[in-house]
Amino acid sequence: MKKTGTQLFVSTAVFAITAATALAASDWPQWRGPFRNGIATDSPPLADAWPSKGLTKLWDSETIPSDDDGGHGSVVAAAGRVYASIVWHTDVPTETRAIDDLVMRRLGYQSTASWPKETVEKLERDRLSLDPNLRGEKLDKFIADWLEKNLDRKKRQTSAGYVRSRLEKRADAIPLEVYDKLLTVSKKRFPNEAAMMEWINAQGFSEKIKNEIIAAVPPTMKVAEDVVLCLDLATGKTLWKCKAPGEAVGRMASSTLSSILVEAALSM
Repeated sequence: MKKTGTQLFVSTAVFAITAATALAASDWPQWRGPFRNGIATDSPPLADAWPSKGLTKLWDSETIPSDDDGGHGSVVAAAGRVYASIVWHTDVPTETRAIDDLVMRRLGYQSTASWPKETVEKLERDRLSLDPNLRGEKLDKFIADWLEKNLDRKKRQTSAGYVRSRLEKRADAIPLEVYDKLLTVSKKRFPNEAAMMEWINAQGFSEKIKNEIIAAVPPTMKVAEDVVLCLDLATGKTLWKCKAPGEAVGRMASSTLSSILVEAALSM
């Protein structure tokens, strides 16, 4: 999930929202906590049930990007402060065009390289032969049964959305061979839209697929700064922010601050 507007959500610092009470007597100085086991040693007992009106929001912070705009990582809470390491992306207008990883995800791509070949082939056969009248609860059951029979538990966790999407779209899902062609230029940046269109037109794609690709490619490119952000644990107010030129390398760019960086930050 992303933080949008002034709402602070899971991917950036959900821990920080509850830390004022949960970590009153102990810090969370590194990934997975003091002993790297996901346990706050002085945490109060968990509630037996959620409050009927939901959890109480303690504070809002400034807008903090995550996922494709800031990466993934864990926050650190120490000495009354919250620290986050972010690859802070900004979209800027450009004449260039790219069918990059973000565009591929917009087009519904997910790698099946680790799947057995026969499982991939079965998914493609089943989506093309699926009864168009199979909808609602019956379709949900079909998909649940398909996942149970064809994927192990780990792959079900990571690929259920992908399988559902392809089965729901049936023949309208982008063929795998189209993705294979797009992957050959996923690291390339075309000098302009005309150059990209020339390449697309040379691939023999249908008009429908051409339009899907064109709609998924933005007229912008991402630039990035490596940012270390420090918030006040009690109020969510930004205390300081350090920036340096970075590289826009996608959602896996960010990570939890190391213990060395935390110690340096605490001395500031």
